[in-house]
Amino acid sequence: MEKTQPKLTDEPYVQRWLEHFPENDRKIISLFLAQLLLIPTSNILRNIDKLLNKERAERLQNNNIAPIVILPIVNTSKRSIFPIPKKYSTRSKHKIKLNITDKEFPELIQYSKKYRDPGIGSEAFIANLITSAYRKWKKEIIINPTIYKMRKQLVRNIYLLDDLVGSGDRFIKYYNKLLAHPTIRSWKSSKYLNFTLICYSITEDAFKRIKIFDSNIHILYEIKCPTIDNTASLSRKQKQLIEITCKKYSNSFRDFALGYRNSKALLVFEHGAPNNLPGILFKRINNQIPALFPYQVIPHDLKYCFVDIGSPVLLEKFKYYFSFIRKRLLAFVSKNSNTDLIFFELLDAISKGYRKNESLSNFMLLDQKSIIEKLSLLREKKLVDENNNLTVTGKNTLKKLKKKKILESDWNFDTHINYIPKSFGGK
Repeated sequence: MEKTQPKLTDEPYVQRWLEHFPENDRKIISLFLAQLLLIPTSNILRNIDKLLNKERAERLQNNNIAPIVILPIVNTSKRSIFPIPKKYSTRSKHKIKLNITDKEFPELIQYSKKYRDPGIGSEAFIANLITSAYRKWKKEIIINPTIYKMRKQLVRNIYLLDDLVGSGDRFIKYYNKLLAHPTIRSWKSSKYLNFTLICYSITEDAFKRIKIFDSNIHILYEIKCPTIDNTASLSRKQKQLIEITCKKYSNSFRDFALGYRNSKALLVFEHGAPNNLPGILFKRINNQIPALFPYQVIPHDLKYCFVDIGSPVLLEKFKYYFSFIRKRLLAFVSKNSNTDLIFFELLDAISKGYRKNESLSNFMLLDQKSIIEKLSLLREKKLVDENNNLTVTGKNTLKKLKKKKILESDWNFDTHINYIPKSFGGK
């Protein structure tokens, strides 16, 4: 990821932001920005999906075919994720038996009103991931869980999904609100129900805090969250200077000087900057210097910095582009020395859908005059028609040329332009 990631400090948008600071501080802040790890949203979803698939494979291997519940971790204003009857009170002296088999009771997951706004964050992407998993696995997942459904279908596992667990606060609050329902709490205490947290990244402090809170929670993650403390590329003195500089410009947001609960995170997502980052990145400084990521939103000028190098689709595209460029360069090099090769490339381009002289010129790296001349010769030989479509003779000729491997006989790709880096799928 780091070896191909665009350098954030080279971006004009970032350079303009850095100009607001004195020169000495600018160098330290630039060093700080260079440590940030930029993660595309597609990378997060792909890796969380991979962890879910791994868990599913293990369950099936152990003949655990009971349905599961998958929930996105969200901020909620409700006392309980699963609704509790109004008559029930934990402080009541009377024992009130809950009728958990009542189908008419609306036991739906409760979200706070603000999370119904269009500005919803990573919860939206994760909710979509859960929907996709449900479409793939159908009866293996309860998409709208209720106490009744969970009891009837013998659910034994609840998976809680998040992109980043920075301080552990949000997870612990959500987890407590799950346990606020007496039935869930009873299943948990009897070890009938198991909880697993799946996230893309988690800080060391959050991991320890959650394990201290409840050692039975299983935690799966893709990467350990990089922080100012654990990054190996900074010396102790550099880390101290970065922290001092962050605190220096955080008079109006001291609680976030080093991120929420002093997380000191160095992870930035394409869909938003987490509040675990030092506040200097997403807070307005002294009402004068604008935030680099205002309101934790990634500006459009920086969106293309989030490159998902690990994406299989991207790898296939790079393979295609390398092959495409190779052929064009080959045609350019050989246009005066190998006429047969040019005719082969021209027939091949037409078979791929290139019809206009201009598009053929761009594809072949030849001027339009040369293209027109060569098309004229192909028409004389009845290989193409007036609309630049391959005739039956043209199609048969192209097949014969491919079988004869005309390219390999005249040019050795391995020693010329056939190189594709291993990182893009080459050998």
